[in-house]
Amino acid sequence: MKKIFMVIAMAVAAITANAQQFRITPHLGLGWMHFSQPSGSDDVKNQGFAFLGGAEFEYYLTEKFGVSAGLDYVFSRSDKDKDSMYGDDWMYYQHSYLNIPVLAQYHFGSLAVKAGVQPAFLISADYHDAKGDTHSEKDGYKSFSLSLPVGLSYDFKFPLTLDLRYAIPLTKQNKEGDFDVKQTTVALTFGYRF
Repeated sequence: MKKIFMVIAMAVAAITANAQQFRITPHLGLGWMHFSQPSGSDDVKNQGFAFLGGAEFEYYLTEKFGVSAGLDYVFSRSDKDKDSMYGDDWMYYQHSYLNIPVLAQYHFGSLAVKAGVQPAFLISADYHDAKGDTHSEKDGYKSFSLSLPVGLSYDFKFPLTLDLRYAIPLTKQNKEGDFDVKQTTVALTFGYRF
């Protein structure tokens, strides 16, 4: 009987130790974006806001060092400047992406520093004109883009995590044109750790 309890105790200890190497964190948040545009251009506002939601899976290689992969749905919107070449007609742009951040993370207690790469796949690119009509611009954008995310996160004692990331664009988003359209993003998310 003692041997059976010993085997069960060892199995439970092994499962618990193995589970501590993994962490899943669903999260929601907001982002601020800045778009590059030609020098002196006032055609479109070069900034906008985004909503993002997803989850991140982290595997601890050591007590302080881990690697993670995530999947985020990002929905963004930017408005046209009212004094642009289109006059006072109000219009706005909406884009949606699937981001897959792959990060290395180093933990200092509750604080973590992270950096990696983030492939993004375009789902939709539309603009809405002053009449309320929606026009697709997806053909003018590349379906794939790549950025370099860097950031910090903080784990609270209760299972919530605050994450701040800055994504530096490595590729342009437009297919054609005399200049490169690139999107720099700052995102703040709240996650629940499992």
